[in-house]
Amino acid sequence: MTARWTLGALASACNGQLAGDANTPIDCIWTDSRQDVHDGLFIALEGPRFDGHHHLADAQQAGAVAALVRPGTNGPDGLNLIYATNPLDGLRQMAYWWRRQLTTTRVIAITGTAGKTTTKDLLASVCSPSIRVCASPRSFNNAIGVPLTVLSARQDDQLLIAEVGINEVGEMAPLADLLQPNAAIVTLIGTGHLEGLRDCNTVASEKYQLLEHVQPGGSAWVFQQTWPLPSVGISVETFGLDASADWTVESWGPGWFQLNGQRWPLGLIGRTAALNATAVIAAARWANVPETEIQQRLGSAKASPQRMQARMIRGLNIIDDTWNANPESMSASLETFAELTAAGDRRAILGDMLELGDDAANCHLNLADQMTLLHERGLLDQLILIGSHMEVLASVLADGPLGDCTDHYTQLDTQLAKSIAAQFNHDDLVLIKGSRGLALERIIDAASSQAELEQQSMEQD
Repeated sequence: MTARWTLGALASACNGQLAGDANTPIDCIWTDSRQDVHDGLFIALEGPRFDGHHHLADAQQAGAVAALVRPGTNGPDGLNLIYATNPLDGLRQMAYWWRRQLTTTRVIAITGTAGKTTTKDLLASVCSPSIRVCASPRSFNNAIGVPLTVLSARQDDQLLIAEVGINEVGEMAPLADLLQPNAAIVTLIGTGHLEGLRDCNTVASEKYQLLEHVQPGGSAWVFQQTWPLPSVGISVETFGLDASADWTVESWGPGWFQLNGQRWPLGLIGRTAALNATAVIAAARWANVPETEIQQRLGSAKASPQRMQARMIRGLNIIDDTWNANPESMSASLETFAELTAAGDRRAILGDMLELGDDAANCHLNLADQMTLLHERGLLDQLILIGSHMEVLASVLADGPLGDCTDHYTQLDTQLAKSIAAQFNHDDLVLIKGSRGLALERIIDAASSQAELEQQSMEQD
């Protein structure tokens, strides 16, 4: 396959000074020297705890033929260099230039407080059999990830699906301007990243700025909420649970949901999954994907890793939702947990919801009523709370019906992860959810290791 660029073209795109062969073919651009960057350009980014300039030799060994570095940097022999005052700005300029070269590639940008990655992955899965699709790798949705997403596209890609996340005021506009999307999806907006975004009104205002950058004649699908939509010159449709939405999810169950009177298959679980799938159906139709293809791919859909991912470990049913958490997604996960059946005990392991600023205590306390109701309905047998923010919730629950079956730990370590996993029994249903900083997947790793040891013991016997 022909390389995407020449080194000279990239140097020109970022107004950099080239020290090397301008005709060197470049096929990928990356920022992690530990990844395979064969025939690639390595971007030497700098941060509080890292400096890519210290890893130029590693990048070259991994296959990089060039690097974007700050002026005055000496690279290893044989490594072409582009000098730019700020390598991150250089990365953005390259992406901005490349987006404007993708003249036949339509771009769908996806934002929201929760559901971005699931919607992006599901849309890519639904569209890819019919058209050539490029989508954001993993959760590449910030000031680094969005440019890398754009630069991962090829000129013969028909659709580029980009995830856009923000946690500070003013971040959306430059990312949306870079993407210049032809269509947009806005999933649920709620109390996420309030340390940088202050309040939900600001969150909504920032997220909706994406709509203002959709190209004329474009389309958008927005989860129906109370926040006022901006006046934009594009087609905007709403999706949600209320009958007033353009796309109304009327009911759902294991393996299906009903949308505007039509029953659809769905391999994912819960109300939120049905809502995300609704946006996917709308966008896939816009992309001219055949209806039969949409139905088939929705029915065979698999959850994105660590996002309401059902995992079976030797008879133990674990719902892995450990990627991140905010009040809305936490409540939705508990709601889906309640819909699932279990032959054994029903256990919820919930970690802190981070980056909520001054509202953190109230956001955690507000979960008390939902958890108490689940317990009273026989849908929650054990509750384990982890993190300093969860302490206030544990204190309130201690005097209620959940008191005898609730435990709280300030932090999770390897030993505690093993201890918690040791409590699980065959046929139990376990929901594990918390913010990324807690790394609650360590409990699942411990359960897997324990299951392997048990299997080995049985085989020896």
